[in-house]
Amino acid sequence: MKRNLIQICLISAALILMLPATVLAQFQIATNNGTITILKYTGSGGTVIIPDTTNGLPVTTIGTNAFYNSTSLTNVIIGTNVISIQLQAFLYCPALTSVTIPNSVTSFGDYVFNSCQSLTSVTIPTGASSTGNGTFGGCGSLTSLFIGTNVTSIGKGAFVFCSSLTNISLPTSVTNIGTSAFYGCTTLTSFMIPNAVTSIASNVFQNCSRLSTINIPSSVTSIEAGAFSGCASLDSMAGDESESGVCSPE
Repeated sequence: MKRNLIQICLISAALILMLPATVLAQFQIATNNGTITILKYTGSGGTVIIPDTTNGLPVTTIGTNAFYNSTSLTNVIIGTNVISIQLQAFLYCPALTSVTIPNSVTSFGDYVFNSCQSLTSVTIPTGASSTGNGTFGGCGSLTSLFIGTNVTSIGKGAFVFCSSLTNISLPTSVTNIGTSAFYGCTTLTSFMIPNAVTSIASNVFQNCSRLSTINIPSSVTSIEAGAFSGCASLDSMAGDESESGVCSPE
């Protein structure tokens, strides 16, 4: 009995020691100044855990196109040492339904999760200051969006054609909402613009056909062309700009 127990313990220990190698086998990586960058995912899909460390070094970066076109990828849990997710890292992962992004992430490249058509809910962490451009564009199943309290800028086309997006939590820290940020969000019904925003960029809410209520704070001094073009349901605007007439569909 004792001998069997010792054998079990030895096998368990061996499996634990093998784990980094198993994790490593899914990725092509590069080492730079004592940190790890994931260059390419080579696994078979399903749920992927990006480790905190590999071979004793922190995994800090998910590189450009690292998971591009990983059509069998369904879930991603990003390790807590990752600070940067680079350009198009998860572009066109059509089966990806969920992603866990730690607060350690401070930087998003453009189009990081663009065209992830099955992604349903996203939390942008408090460590980030910007969403990047086109980050979640074409995520047609995205219904809920929670933006961290340190985000100041929503990039151009960040949520363009997120046609299922109904719930947006936008913090007061936001000062800039980029051109076409919510273009074509056809199920969005209401929106509150934070008090720090001074300008509403062109085409921001264009073709948000079910948008019926929007709050525009007194801090807003300009509304650019087409900001509310095609907002056929918009019948209520709160704030100093409520009589501007810009909300009539074109």
